[in-house]
Amino acid sequence: VRGVDPHGAGMANPTSRILAPAFLLDPKGEVVAVVMPSRPDALFALVTSDGAAWPVKQAEAWLGHVEMLTLVSTPIGIKGVQPDETTYLRLAEARALLDAKAPQVILAADGGIREHTVPRMRAEGAQTVVLGSLAFNAPDLGARLAWLAAL
Repeated sequence: VRGVDPHGAGMANPTSRILAPAFLLDPKGEVVAVVMPSRPDALFALVTSDGAAWPVKQAEAWLGHVEMLTLVSTPIGIKGVQPDETTYLRLAEARALLDAKAPQVILAADGGIREHTVPRMRAEGAQTVVLGSLAFNAPDLGARLAWLAAL
């Protein structure tokens, strides 16, 4: 993601590149889906399967092939689910893994992205979040994006 210091302040700006292709992994670390890029400047991402069942250590084998690791903390497609404590523990575990093995890989959080959860996700190491209702339901999208950038 252009303009992102992986160790600096502020959330990553995900709008600067398309986040594809994405490799979707199941809890055993097996690829279950690949989304191919539609643009040559696409960001290669590793997206975990939903929920806390996915072991973070499974990402290690893929770190040389991706630019972003996205941890999905809630069931995909189900809205309004709040992340549980394992979400924050998994983000911290992923941050430690990336710091040790692949500091260039951006850590993203997906699922349960709310005003009250994003600051803790950021504190645990997430560099960006996958916006959904946090953006779509914002009364002022510009203000919401400015708030995210300031974290």
